[in-house]
Amino acid sequence: VSADAEYTLGRFEFQGATAWEHIDGARAIGNGTAEGIFGFYVVGGYHFWPDAWKTGRLANADSVAFVRYDLFDTQHNMPSGIAADETLDRSEWTFGVNFYPVPNLVVKADYQVRRDSAGSDLDQLINLGIGWEF
Repeated sequence: VSADAEYTLGRFEFQGATAWEHIDGARAIGNGTAEGIFGFYVVGGYHFWPDAWKTGRLANADSVAFVRYDLFDTQHNMPSGIAADETLDRSEWTFGVNFYPVPNLVVKADYQVRRDSAGSDLDQLINLGIGWEF
Protein backbone atom coordinates (compact mmCIF):
# COMPACT_ATOMS: atom_id res chain seq x y z
CA VAL A 1 0.00 0.00 0.00
CA SER A 2 1.41 3.40 -0.89
CA ALA A 3 0.36 7.00 -1.34
CA ASP A 4 2.02 10.16 -2.56
CA ALA A 5 1.17 13.82 -2.84
CA GLU A 6 2.52 17.06 -4.33
CA TYR A 7 1.48 20.64 -3.74
CA THR A 8 2.80 23.95 -5.08
CA LEU A 9 2.17 27.36 -3.56
CA GLY A 10 3.89 30.15 -5.48
CA ARG A 11 7.65 29.49 -5.28
CA PHE A 12 7.19 26.77 -2.62
CA GLU A 13 6.70 23.11 -3.44
CA PHE A 14 5.91 20.20 -1.16
CA GLN A 15 6.07 16.47 -1.81
CA GLY A 16 5.60 13.36 0.22
CA ALA A 17 5.13 9.62 -0.06
CA THR A 18 4.50 6.72 2.27
CA ALA A 19 4.55 2.97 1.75
CA TRP A 20 3.79 -0.13 3.78
CA GLU A 21 4.35 -3.67 2.58
CA HIS A 22 3.22 -6.98 4.07
CA ILE A 23 5.27 -10.09 3.27
CA ASP A 24 3.42 -13.40 3.56
CA GLY A 25 5.58 -16.29 4.72
CA ALA A 26 8.35 -14.09 6.16
CA ARG A 27 9.23 -16.70 8.80
CA ALA A 28 9.77 -19.35 6.11
CA ILE A 29 11.99 -17.01 4.09
CA GLY A 30 14.22 -16.50 7.16
CA ASN A 31 17.36 -14.31 7.14
CA GLY A 32 15.64 -11.59 9.20
CA THR A 33 12.84 -11.06 6.68
CA ALA A 34 10.11 -8.88 8.14
CA GLU A 35 6.38 -9.37 7.86
CA GLY A 36 5.98 -5.61 7.48
CA ILE A 37 8.11 -2.84 5.97
CA PHE A 38 7.23 0.83 6.43
CA GLY A 39 8.60 4.19 5.31
CA PHE A 40 7.82 7.72 4.26
CA TYR A 41 9.41 10.98 3.16
CA VAL A 42 8.40 14.63 3.09
CA VAL A 43 10.16 17.39 1.12
CA GLY A 44 9.81 21.14 1.13
CA GLY A 45 11.50 23.25 -1.53
CA TYR A 46 11.80 26.91 -2.46
CA HIS A 47 12.48 28.13 -6.04
CA PHE A 48 14.91 31.00 -5.52
CA TRP A 49 16.31 31.67 -9.03
CA PRO A 50 15.52 35.35 -9.70
CA ASP A 51 13.34 36.08 -12.73
CA ALA A 52 15.79 38.85 -13.71
CA TRP A 53 18.45 36.17 -14.36
CA LYS A 54 16.20 34.23 -16.76
CA THR A 55 17.69 35.58 -19.99
CA GLY A 56 19.66 34.16 -22.90
CA ARG A 57 20.81 30.58 -22.31
CA LEU A 58 19.37 30.70 -18.79
CA ALA A 59 15.89 31.79 -19.92
CA ASN A 60 14.40 28.54 -18.55
CA ALA A 61 16.81 28.09 -15.61
CA ASP A 62 15.68 27.45 -12.05
CA SER A 63 17.20 26.64 -8.69
CA VAL A 64 15.56 25.01 -5.68
CA ALA A 65 16.76 24.87 -2.07
CA PHE A 66 15.16 21.96 -0.24
CA VAL A 67 14.97 19.98 2.98
CA ARG A 68 13.83 16.36 3.06
CA TYR A 69 13.05 13.95 5.91
CA ASP A 70 13.06 10.19 5.27
CA LEU A 71 12.10 7.40 7.65
CA PHE A 72 12.35 3.77 6.60
CA ASP A 73 12.12 0.62 8.68
CA THR A 74 12.78 -2.59 6.76
CA GLN A 75 11.95 -4.67 9.87
CA HIS A 76 8.88 -2.74 11.01
CA ASN A 77 6.88 -5.84 11.92
CA MET A 78 8.81 -9.05 12.59
CA PRO A 79 7.42 -12.59 12.88
CA SER A 80 6.62 -13.45 16.52
CA GLY A 81 9.69 -14.43 18.51
CA ILE A 82 12.16 -12.77 16.11
CA ALA A 83 13.70 -9.49 17.26
CA ALA A 84 13.98 -6.57 14.85
CA ASP A 85 17.45 -5.25 14.00
CA GLU A 86 17.26 -1.62 15.17
CA THR A 87 20.02 -0.62 12.73
CA LEU A 88 17.48 -1.16 9.94
CA ASP A 89 15.07 1.45 11.37
CA ARG A 90 16.63 4.63 9.93
CA SER A 91 15.90 8.29 9.46
CA GLU A 92 17.67 10.90 7.34
CA TRP A 93 17.60 14.68 7.08
CA THR A 94 18.81 15.98 3.71
CA PHE A 95 19.57 19.66 3.00
CA GLY A 96 20.36 20.57 -0.58
CA VAL A 97 20.23 22.68 -3.71
CA ASN A 98 19.19 21.71 -7.23
CA PHE A 99 20.20 23.85 -10.21
CA TYR A 100 18.35 23.42 -13.51
CA PRO A 101 20.19 25.21 -16.36
CA VAL A 102 17.40 23.86 -18.61
CA PRO A 103 14.20 22.11 -17.48
CA ASN A 104 15.40 18.56 -18.24
CA LEU A 105 18.92 18.80 -16.69
CA VAL A 106 19.75 19.15 -12.99
CA VAL A 107 22.99 19.57 -11.07
CA LYS A 108 22.49 18.56 -7.44
CA ALA A 109 24.34 18.96 -4.14
CA ASP A 110 23.15 17.91 -0.69
CA TYR A 111 24.23 17.07 2.84
CA GLN A 112 22.68 14.15 4.76
CA VAL A 113 22.44 13.54 8.49
CA ARG A 114 21.60 9.86 9.10
CA ARG A 115 20.51 8.01 12.26
CA ASP A 116 19.15 4.63 13.26
CA SER A 117 17.10 3.43 16.24
CA ALA A 118 20.09 1.54 17.68
CA GLY A 119 21.98 4.81 18.15
CA SER A 120 24.71 3.79 15.69
CA ASP A 121 27.13 6.48 14.54
CA LEU A 122 26.24 6.64 10.85
CA ASP A 123 28.35 8.64 8.43
CA GLN A 124 27.18 12.10 7.43
CA LEU A 125 27.19 12.34 3.63
CA ILE A 126 27.86 15.01 1.03
CA ASN A 127 26.33 14.04 -2.30
CA LEU A 128 26.90 15.58 -5.74
CA GLY A 129 25.03 14.50 -8.84
CA ILE A 130 23.68 15.18 -12.28
CA GLY A 131 20.32 14.09 -13.58
CA TRP A 132 18.57 14.41 -16.92
CA GLU A 133 15.31 13.50 -18.53
CA PHE A 134 15.08 12.53 -22.18
